[in-house]
Amino acid sequence: MLRSMMIGLGLLSMLACGRREGNGPDSAAGHEAAHTGLDLIRSGRAAAGLDQLRQLPGSAITARNIPAWHESAVAALIEQGDLAHADSLLALCGPVSELPGPQLYLSAQVAMGRGHSGEALRRYAAVTGDPLLEARAAFEMAVIHSLQGNHQAAAEDARRSLQVHAHDPAPRTLLVSSLIALDRTTLAVEEARLLPEGVSRWALEAHALLALGSADSASIALDKALAVSDSPVLQYLRGWALVEQERPAEALARLEPLAQQAYKDAGLLTARALTMLGRSEEADAYTVQEIDRRQNEQGRRLWSEGLAAAEARRPERARTLLEEAVVLIPDNASLLNDLGAVLTLLRRFEDAEMRFRSALALRPQDASTWGNLAQLYELSGQAEQREDALRHMAELMKR
Repeated sequence: MLRSMMIGLGLLSMLACGRREGNGPDSAAGHEAAHTGLDLIRSGRAAAGLDQLRQLPGSAITARNIPAWHESAVAALIEQGDLAHADSLLALCGPVSELPGPQLYLSAQVAMGRGHSGEALRRYAAVTGDPLLEARAAFEMAVIHSLQGNHQAAAEDARRSLQVHAHDPAPRTLLVSSLIALDRTTLAVEEARLLPEGVSRWALEAHALLALGSADSASIALDKALAVSDSPVLQYLRGWALVEQERPAEALARLEPLAQQAYKDAGLLTARALTMLGRSEEADAYTVQEIDRRQNEQGRRLWSEGLAAAEARRPERARTLLEEAVVLIPDNASLLNDLGAVLTLLRRFEDAEMRFRSALALRPQDASTWGNLAQLYELSGQAEQREDALRHMAELMKR
């Protein structure tokens, strides 16, 4: 979904920033050369494609002169995962704080591609000047907020996108999902029924109706969806409906295979069906499994938020979030390493060393943790320990 947005933006060449000077002749040869360069980029030959484009007259990129091919080229590079070349092309237009809308939107795509969701959100929020572009940025923000579990912000962003793209199913789908997560189920049903007929609409409608306690109405939507698809999400929703309708044997047949794969809340629903059937010991086992799954999921959400806080230069907030995540996921070496790095930044060297050592106890061959430990020892003036950590890191990097 995100990539399709990138490609679509690349075609909006007339939205480019600055004063267009000498973008090359409007000859057939000029257009063909530009298309050839873009095709080379899309085929994974970025260097050759950029060389082709730069040979066109008027293709020197500055803040006041951006060639017509620029956005398409950056979008194609992002599509190919070549974020370094994309970033370098954008940098020629000026600093991020001064980029106009189209370039700022693309720079947000680059930030997101690098996993910097906080920075991506800031850049999307700063996109102004064109309602269509602002609506696209709002949708991308909704996606990020949804992934972060911030469903209120996701719903608000999706609504802003729908103000311009009222008939686009993507932001409405995201809005319905967010409303369900916020327990605003009546409104979720209303919004779901504005979607085009199809499996996605029926599944969302059924989910909202089940959350509303209307299992019979949900089953009508599920009958339509299951006539077209037999996906896990539909099996899960059907099983949920059967539990609510007190048909535990049928529910169990749908839910137990999903619970064994730790799919969504299938474990708890399976436990409910087993309890109805008088199989309490099996029900308890699935309940414990589901509690563990939710704990892991919550821990990873806190971990993600902690990294975003660190990226936003809020180390104390990052420390709090990462320490909460460690409580829920105590045996994850990467998480412990991240917490150690934040504690080092805060100059809490003793605590940081403890976290790094815990990470190395779980994963002793991790060169990055040894490198972070070496940096900690350098900052805390422990020269001998620093040399030992660097030696470990160097040996691991030779392998």
